[in-house]
Amino acid sequence: DRFRDVATAPMVTGAPAIAGAVGTLDCALEETIERHGTRIVLGRLIEARHDLSLRPLISFAGRIE
Repeated sequence: DRFRDVATAPMVTGAPAIAGAVGTLDCALEETIERHGTRIVLGRLIEARHDLSLRPLISFAGRIE
């Protein structure tokens, strides 16, 4: 529900990508592995998008760069 009013654009698989994101990845699920209470999810990359005109939000040592 918290993303209900966020603008999205569909990726190749139909998954929603947040509009205006610096980068997005669209993957197809290949396998899940469970070990010691942790689930590892492996996917095959279907589509990658990026917008080089935008600056990514990077946090380093407690500061936003």
